[in-house]
Amino acid sequence: MTDEKVINQVFGNEWQNLSVEQKTTVEKMLEYMGKNFGITPSLATKDRQIIAAMQLACLEVFGETYDTIMSKNRKRYFVEKRMMMYKIARELSKSSDSKLSMLFPLNRSTCFYYGIKTANDLIDSDKDFRDDFQKLRTSTIEHLKEIENESLHRN
Repeated sequence: MTDEKVINQVFGNEWQNLSVEQKTTVEKMLEYMGKNFGITPSLATKDRQIIAAMQLACLEVFGETYDTIMSKNRKRYFVEKRMMMYKIARELSKSSDSKLSMLFPLNRSTCFYYGIKTANDLIDSDKDFRDDFQKLRTSTIEHLKEIENESLHRN
């Protein structure tokens, strides 16, 4: 769902009558939703749609927000989830690794590269990791299809 669609559904014609302070508050809320709940800008790129789908999949599969998983937390639980997300993004995107890594918090292409490499190793050797990866991947693809369909109907 786009931020524009959220505003239209929630406020309708009343949006024009809101004060600057009220609009600023709503925009802050939409920014937070864009970081965690799959809300995209009106003209989202394919890569941004992939991230939005991943945000929704994180909530669905792990019950964790995207920001929580992408935090600087070094616990294995979060590190493994980030590796899964890097690998899924790499599979779904046609962008270069350096461009794709910029979409993630901290913008670290080295973490992105080694995350994918380690995820490949863990998929081969760790059943729990492989199962979680498949769940996240399947959910991400389903949400991405929904986002793409919504984008097509909007245009």
